[in-house]
Parts: sequence; structure tokens; C-alpha cells
Amino acid sequence: MGGRRSLGKYVDKADVVRALVEALADSHPFVRLAGGVEPFALASVQAFSSLTEALSSKRIRQRSAAADALGQLGDRRATGILCKTLSSRNGEIRRSAAEALAHLGDPTAFGALIRALSDSDALVRRAAVTALGALPNPEAIPS
Repeated sequence: MGGRRSLGKYVDKADVVRALVEALADSHPFVRLAGGVEPFALASVQAFSSLTEALSSKRIRQRSAAADALGQLGDRRATGILCKTLSSRNGEIRRSAAEALAHLGDPTAFGALIRALSDSDALVRRAAVTALGALPNPEAIPS
């Protein structure tokens, strides 16, 4: 735990940020946890940029984890790209994007989340419902 916190002082360094983003895709869950979101809590523009770039990765796990991390950061600049990520071919990635949007609570995601209620994957639909519940928009209730 202390090691993760100590990385925070280096998060402005591009190579450390890239290593943390890379750790999000590791096959071992403890490596993913150790490289998790907490170091990004003190993130710079580089971290945000690296995470949004990771949404284009060929590795499903990295794309999904990047969406999760963007949600945890709470930076609404990620809303647009997360809405686009809701159209991924992979259900895990779509679910992560919807969950991240729930953390952001950005009303501009309303339309994309309404469309996600028709997703073929029940977990994506569930995440979309949760995300819509986080929005201050009473129009979501009938949907």
C-alpha cells in the first residue's frame, strides 16, 4: 500500500504514467491492483491523456481498466470518449465505460446511456441503469 502512495510523487513523469497504464492490463490481479487507480488520483494531464489513449488499446483488459480508471478520476472531460466506448464490440469494455460514466455523473452522457439500455449484454444494461440513476435527470426514470 505504501508503495502505491509513494508513486504519487512521480506521477507527472511520463514513463511512470505509462508503466501504471501498462499495469492495468497485466494478467495477474495483484499487479493490476498495485498499479490501480490511486496513483492517478494525483494525476497530471499526462495521466489523463495516457488513460484515454489506452481506451484504443488492442488489449481488452487494458481498455476496460482504463475506462474504470477514468471513472475513478472523476474528470468529466472523459465523458465523450467513454460514451463512444459504449459502442465497443466487447461487453466488458462497454460495461466498464457505463460504470465509469456512473462515477462521473455527467448529464451529457444521458443519450448514450439511454441507448445502452438496449445493449445485448445484461451487465451493460445494469451499469447503464446505475449510471442513469447518478444523473440529475428525471427523464431517465421512465426508461
